[in-house]
Amino acid sequence: MFAREDGAIDRVVITGIVPFAIAQVRYQLAPIDPALAAVLIALIIVILALILL
Repeated sequence: MFAREDGAIDRVVITGIVPFAIAQVRYQLAPIDPALAAVLIALIIVILALILL
Protein backbone atom coordinates (compact mmCIF):
# COMPACT_ATOMS: atom_id res chain seq x y z
CA MET A 1 0.00 0.00 0.00
CA PHE A 2 1.10 3.54 -0.61
CA ALA A 3 -0.29 7.02 -0.21
CA ARG A 4 0.01 9.93 -2.56
CA GLU A 5 -0.58 13.56 -1.65
CA ASP A 6 0.77 15.58 -4.56
CA GLY A 7 -1.68 14.85 -7.37
CA ALA A 8 -4.67 12.96 -8.67
CA ILE A 9 -4.74 9.16 -8.75
CA ASP A 10 -5.82 7.98 -12.20
CA ARG A 11 -5.66 4.21 -11.64
CA VAL A 12 -5.21 1.56 -8.99
CA VAL A 13 -3.41 -1.71 -9.72
CA ILE A 14 -3.64 -4.58 -7.24
CA THR A 15 -1.31 -7.55 -7.63
CA GLY A 16 -0.76 -10.61 -5.50
CA ILE A 17 -2.03 -14.10 -4.83
CA VAL A 18 -4.99 -13.06 -2.64
CA PRO A 19 -8.28 -13.38 -4.60
CA PHE A 20 -9.82 -10.26 -3.04
CA ALA A 21 -8.79 -6.74 -2.10
CA ILE A 22 -10.23 -3.90 -0.06
CA ALA A 23 -9.42 -0.35 -1.07
CA GLN A 24 -10.32 2.92 0.60
CA VAL A 25 -10.12 6.06 -1.48
CA ARG A 26 -10.60 9.53 -0.04
CA TYR A 27 -11.41 12.47 -2.25
CA GLN A 28 -10.43 16.01 -1.42
CA LEU A 29 -11.16 19.20 -3.32
CA ALA A 30 -8.21 21.23 -4.46
CA PRO A 31 -7.60 24.27 -2.26
CA ILE A 32 -9.09 27.50 -3.61
CA ASP A 33 -7.13 30.73 -3.84
CA PRO A 34 -8.30 33.21 -1.14
CA ALA A 35 -8.43 36.08 -3.66
CA LEU A 36 -10.62 34.03 -5.99
CA ALA A 37 -12.91 33.09 -3.09
CA ALA A 38 -13.26 36.78 -2.16
CA VAL A 39 -14.15 37.72 -5.74
CA LEU A 40 -16.73 34.93 -5.95
CA ILE A 41 -18.34 35.96 -2.66
CA ALA A 42 -18.46 39.60 -3.76
CA LEU A 43 -20.02 38.58 -7.08
CA ILE A 44 -22.69 36.52 -5.32
CA ILE A 45 -23.49 39.45 -3.01
CA VAL A 46 -23.83 41.83 -5.98
CA ILE A 47 -26.10 39.39 -7.83
CA LEU A 48 -28.30 38.90 -4.75
CA ALA A 49 -28.48 42.67 -4.23
CA LEU A 50 -29.62 43.18 -7.84
CA ILE A 51 -32.26 40.47 -7.52
CA LEU A 52 -33.65 41.87 -4.27
CA LEU A 53 -33.87 45.49 -5.51
